[in-house]
Amino acid sequence: MSAKYLLPCKCGQRHEVDVSQSGLTIECSCGAGLEVPTLRGLQKLERAGAEGERRRFAWGAREGTIVIGILITAAGLGLAIWFLLTPPKHPSEWVEVASQRMPSRPAELFRAYVVLKKNGFDDTIPPVVIAHERYAELYQVGTVIFFVIAGVGVLTIVLAFVAYGPSQRPRR
Repeated sequence: MSAKYLLPCKCGQRHEVDVSQSGLTIECSCGAGLEVPTLRGLQKLERAGAEGERRRFAWGAREGTIVIGILITAAGLGLAIWFLLTPPKHPSEWVEVASQRMPSRPAELFRAYVVLKKNGFDDTIPPVVIAHERYAELYQVGTVIFFVIAGVGVLTIVLAFVAYGPSQRPRR
């Protein structure tokens, strides 16, 4: 199979010429006569298959936007799933109570009785539990935010397909 070259015309069209046509004159659709150069002159022309090969590997804005959308979606989903699978652990009030030394001698028991009789039982929620509840709420908000980020990534991919239209890559 011989190499083919693109012979340009003044009108802007390019015609494929073969090595066997060197030295001949061909006619363009605009009516101009084009003289096919000699073998040495043909080698200076652009090869016919080179343009298609370059386009096959070129990335446009569409492909770049799709990759960015995929990365945003993957990051958002990955973090959201990690947040779902690793919820914050609830602090055990028993650990806090057990860490306090319970009165064991009669004098200590009597002092504890006097304090309870005077003040009553403490109904307040321990600060550790309040802090945990706030942390759990922030954790849930973070999970929702990461799902929203993943949604933005999916939306980016869809918009890339819609805004840039069909792929400009040549089909085989």
